Amino acid sequence: MNLLNQVISTYSEYSFNSLAYFNGKYLGATDTGIHVLSGDTDAGGRINSTIKTGPMDFGIKQTKWIRDVWLTYRTDGNLALIFSTDEDTTTEVQRNTAVISEELQEEKIKVPRGLKGRYYTIELKNLAGADFDLDKMEIMVDVTGNKR
Repeated sequence: MNLLNQVISTYSEYSFNSLAYFNGKYLGATDTGIHVLSGDTDAGGRINSTIKTGPMDFGIKQTKWIRDVWLTYRTDGNLALIFSTDEDTTTEVQRNTAVISEELQEEKIKVPRGLKGRYYTIELKNLAGADFDLDKMEIMVDVTGNKR
């Protein structure tokens, strides 16, 4: 749990019972010992990464649509943003990033206006195991005027 914002992170498919950053290295502990977490692959396979928000209403009770998302990030490949409304995963919309850079860059992601709802869930994931650092995600929301 991040104590600053009370957000919980989950690491799946790890056999580690604890993680630490010590002397400039990430470490994972198991019943058999402590292991250094390093490298760009997991036993030769791509490492898939996902950041997913919970349902958000942005403090606005009305139906809304996301106009734009501004991402500040660096990556060696492409990322995908997946949007869903009101916990409906059958109408997900995916938009891929276009900027690939070793320096932090900002990119505007357009979201289709047809996607409307009170609650939004946003998922950011790497494509083809791309390495990335996310600095921030700014979400511009417009209210449609309808109460839900």
